[in-house]
Amino acid sequence: MLNQDITEINSLNQEGVENLQATLRACQSLEQQVSRLRELVGGFRI
Repeated sequence: MLNQDITEINSLNQEGVENLQATLRACQSLEQQVSRLRELVGGFRI
């Protein structure tokens, strides 16, 4: 029973780490898109 609980906790922890890594990748991608959008919008200034 305890071993099963520990295994489940480890599994959930690993899922959390993977989700965090995916979130970080998405944030980096969004940051790049924001940079590009700023460049594009900057070209329209008068």
